[in-house]
Amino acid sequence: VISYNTDGIWYKGDIYHGEGEGHKLGEWENDHVNENVFAYSNGVANERTVVFYNNKYDRACGWIKQSNPFAVKTENGTELITRSISEGLNLTAEDDKYCIFREHRSGLWYIRKSSEICQKGIFVALNGFEYQVLLNISCVSDDETGKYRVLFETLNGRGVPDIDIALKEIFLKDLYRALTDFASRELFDGIAIAVAEPL
Repeated sequence: VISYNTDGIWYKGDIYHGEGEGHKLGEWENDHVNENVFAYSNGVANERTVVFYNNKYDRACGWIKQSNPFAVKTENGTELITRSISEGLNLTAEDDKYCIFREHRSGLWYIRKSSEICQKGIFVALNGFEYQVLLNISCVSDDETGKYRVLFETLNGRGVPDIDIALKEIFLKDLYRALTDFASRELFDGIAIAVAEPL
């Protein structure tokens, strides 16, 4: 059961083991906070998950970046703080960092620049009473080949069934093309004729 707490954020303590925090969706296209859209992030170790939900019939879209103020215990009592969605998802703003995640309903994997999420947040568009769940969120570092940069630029926001296969298809495309050109119909027709001719 998902409960609704007095701070206006979704909370469910037993979705995942480990601590999580709620984030209210903020900074919309017309520069106001939509009180009917909620987000909840949680995770274990290096893996994170975030859930978005639109609690109204009207369609909603906008950026989630900063959480509601929430109370934490300190040596001097309690203190109200906020956290960014990038902090909740363990993302950093280095230029070589990329965020990879899987969208629950479609099963597709996506890649985003970690620095963009740190600066802007995550853009979400939800129909009335619609939800979206992002799973297996992780931050990866690019290497000297620039493979994640190339993947990010090639996909241009699109999702793929498998990140590793997408990387191989991009970096081995020249080899695939050479094999396709080599394995032409004319080649196989010639082989068939040669095999059919008597010795």
